[in-house]
Amino acid sequence: TVHAKYTGQVGSLDRQSVKIFYSNNSGRTYSSISLQDGGGDSFTGAIPKLASGSIVKYYATASTSLDNTLTATAPLSAPANTLSFIVGFHQRWFDDAEKDNGWQTSLTTDKATTGLWTRAVPYGTYSNPSDFVQQDTDHTPTGTMCYVTGNANAATKSRSISLDDVDNGSTTLTSPSLAASNTTNPLVRYWYYYRNDAGSNPGASVWQTFVSGNGGKTWRPLQNTITSVSGWTPFIFRLSDYVVPSDKVMLRFIATDNTGAIVEAGIDDIELLDGPNNSDSLAAVAVRAGQSGFALGTPYPNPGSVQSVFTIPISLPQSGHVLLQIKNVLGETIQTPIDTWKSGGSFLAQWQFPGGIAAGVYWAELQSVSGLIVQRIVIK
Repeated sequence: TVHAKYTGQVGSLDRQSVKIFYSNNSGRTYSSISLQDGGGDSFTGAIPKLASGSIVKYYATASTSLDNTLTATAPLSAPANTLSFIVGFHQRWFDDAEKDNGWQTSLTTDKATTGLWTRAVPYGTYSNPSDFVQQDTDHTPTGTMCYVTGNANAATKSRSISLDDVDNGSTTLTSPSLAASNTTNPLVRYWYYYRNDAGSNPGASVWQTFVSGNGGKTWRPLQNTITSVSGWTPFIFRLSDYVVPSDKVMLRFIATDNTGAIVEAGIDDIELLDGPNNSDSLAAVAVRAGQSGFALGTPYPNPGSVQSVFTIPISLPQSGHVLLQIKNVLGETIQTPIDTWKSGGSFLAQWQFPGGIAAGVYWAELQSVSGLIVQRIVIK
């Protein structure tokens, strides 16, 4: 349900313009649905059923009868920032911050003098009681604690937004390891808030988050934004889009102020989620109804990069139609290197991924009259 209204002096809401845009391919493309007018400011509709294992991003739009090129969105910064939900995932690891599970709340390189990360029952700060800068509650429905940037207000009972916010540099929060090596289609979800827009120099200070797949030796960026979010907001990402899932996955969160701004941030309810294997062809290496001499070798290089030319050995015991497809973890075909009639024998198949493919896990699936074989491909 979307609530839309227009309060301008001239014109009215274009009631046919209220739509939902949704994507299940990380926002590369969006489909739209027009919503049914329910009267008043209410409009309703349904996003179509999507496959288990989907991460669905969505946002709403509406325009006026005067100019349909001037469009309002919810969230305000859509499609740069969207709402999201996941389909068919189950929880493998969870930290609600109610106890200390080994998080590191600083680095020796941190320069911030106030607003340092701490695990606490948050004491909210505000200029307007309806607009908390530091949140007044954690996110967990049955909990009380979260990680926040400074909480001196709890001792002073001050609601001042300038007390114990981040000042004079960065403060860094690092997670313990998340064990993701035995997952099929892992996601990470965390809830956060970040405010840099309530004081001087609004919109200047940066919020950064990172993920590591090797215990913190190297880090891949997730968020690098100056956009504030008001209230607890989920951030979801597919782990294999950034690192190879392992037992050494770690997260890092950095809040920075070098401009004299008001900067507050919080982290809570961190989850490792695992999804279904949508196609039985995505078994680690599956051979069904196979005959002797029917083989799909290990792709090389493996792991490779998005620029690599991949080679994979194929052996066929008899002639027949041969189909070699490259699929993502949702079972969607990315590429079809071979779709033809082949005689029996051995040969090499070569291909290069098309532009725009993200790092992650993919699958080479070979089908012929002899059966089906699948091999795993990792792109870093």
